[in-house]
Amino acid sequence: MTRPDERQDTGSPPVLPRGKSDRQAVRVVCYDRSGRVLLLRWNLTGLPYWEPPGGGVEPGESPLDAARRELAEETGLPAHSVVDHYITVARDFAWFGTPCPRVERFFAAVVPEDEPEIRPSALTRHESSWLVGQGWFYPEQIPLLADHVEPPHLLRVIARLDGGRRL
Repeated sequence: MTRPDERQDTGSPPVLPRGKSDRQAVRVVCYDRSGRVLLLRWNLTGLPYWEPPGGGVEPGESPLDAARRELAEETGLPAHSVVDHYITVARDFAWFGTPCPRVERFFAAVVPEDEPEIRPSALTRHESSWLVGQGWFYPEQIPLLADHVEPPHLLRVIARLDGGRRL
């Protein structure tokens, strides 16, 4: 996502050039006080999926700043909840069917309450229509979700990110 003041909603979904995989992106594994992980439910193409908040790194922006901005934009949670701790994760990413494999940084965040309300603050018109839900899940609940989870190995990402314990 871009900064709200730089957005130009053209009425068409954003498009990455065919095969473009060097776009930097970040994700945020956000824990609540009890150790639940926040996932957003997206539906871009008729196949809903769950994924941690995140998005693209803007030109001149650090990955940490991008993670903080994305968490605030997509959830309304405090940007300062994101800590300067990340792991790199290889993703087999596709954008509207176009393969865009890449490596993303997954940052950790902790909010000091249980299941805080999610209030997206800066989504484009398309993003608003694609975001169809959110939930706080204990890691052991994630494999039980009916919809696909991205990345498919999210439980391993969580274990690597926090060493199997909440930060």
